[in-house]
Amino acid sequence: MTNVQLNGSLADPWIVEQVANLEQLSLPQVLELKSHIESELDRNFDRLKGHGADLSSPLITEDGFPRQDIDVLEVRLLRNYLNMLRNDLRAVIDRSQPLLATHSSLPVASQTTSTPTAFAEIYGLIPRSPMHSAGCQNGDKLVSVASVNATNHSNLSFLQQTIQGNANVALPLRILREGQVLDLTVTPTDTWGGSGLLGARFKLI
Repeated sequence: MTNVQLNGSLADPWIVEQVANLEQLSLPQVLELKSHIESELDRNFDRLKGHGADLSSPLITEDGFPRQDIDVLEVRLLRNYLNMLRNDLRAVIDRSQPLLATHSSLPVASQTTSTPTAFAEIYGLIPRSPMHSAGCQNGDKLVSVASVNATNHSNLSFLQQTIQGNANVALPLRILREGQVLDLTVTPTDTWGGSGLLGARFKLI
């Protein structure tokens, strides 16, 4: 007997509810939902691998019979759920684009009492790269990229993981330039025609 409900109802109720109300969510809520969906995808891909299958593994033998070495029903249900999650993630990313654009255009409050802590300096910026297109310049200092900041970058390793794990996803980017805080958006990608996902290098400060 499969341990998955026979009606295929694997869906996380919170994700279902949030996706149904996606247009009403704020930027922080959308980014939280994105993170939750990504975690759910990872968890269920692991479950699928545990059955010795992936999204394209054959479920029938050459003779046309269901394979006996895997739980075909559970694999089918997991595949359907993973496809649903991937569609949800695509919708969430699409929704985040205008919210991030609006967020990046908001002026930073002039009455800020303290300057945010930067953790890295940008150098080696390549023209027309993702970082250049985002509005960055050599010498700008990174305050945060998505959830990476001065308190958790782990000698830039967490920054690298975040960038590699979010290819083709728009990420909020905060920098310091001559004492001024700028909120931008950068989309890591390997399709811009140069090396790397950002087209820039970083050094700890």
